[in-house]
Amino acid sequence: MSCKKHIAEKSCRQNREKADCSALTDVIRLYRKECYSVLEDELGKFKKVYETKGLEELIRAAASGKDPETGRKMPHQRRFPVDAVLQQWAEELPGATAEIDRCRSFKLLHELLKKKRLKGVGPLTCYDTAQRIGYALGFPPEKCVYLHAGAQLPGEKKEIDGHVATSELAKELTAAFPAYHIENLLCIYKHELASIGSLRKNQQR
Repeated sequence: MSCKKHIAEKSCRQNREKADCSALTDVIRLYRKECYSVLEDELGKFKKVYETKGLEELIRAAASGKDPETGRKMPHQRRFPVDAVLQQWAEELPGATAEIDRCRSFKLLHELLKKKRLKGVGPLTCYDTAQRIGYALGFPPEKCVYLHAGAQLPGEKKEIDGHVATSELAKELTAAFPAYHIENLLCIYKHELASIGSLRKNQQR
């Protein structure tokens, strides 16, 4: 979620002498130090919108792709080619407030938003919107790590709109972070992870 020009995107490369990043534990340590609180703070802003303004405003803020406090585009949405599509998404999605209110899991929420998304709203924007809403409502991604253009499992066929169960991933990773942080880690440290190898359980080198 927070890949674009993220401080942690460069931290491992800039400190190779101090931290080799040759093992998964190195990446986990760096992510915890540089990125964990950043994502929590980012998602916490949307939770604050929900607590102070309600569900409809949360949905509008989440779909807009903008920081609720600064009004600036969120990192992924800075790449969005047509601002008018995001604006329309933010205007129309609150119409599904009642349906979203009935969701009791991230899976149901994500599936609903996939059905509601407009032409031009891709899997990444749909996931980001669902994650912001789900976090604020108390059910961020937990059992599955969602894969998209930025977050991929190293050494595997690219999936633009897929997911992998956390039960299939390396214990070091799932013991350290919940699924939504693993997605963020895959996105930020994709270059470092490529040299480490498989993140599947019992398949690490």
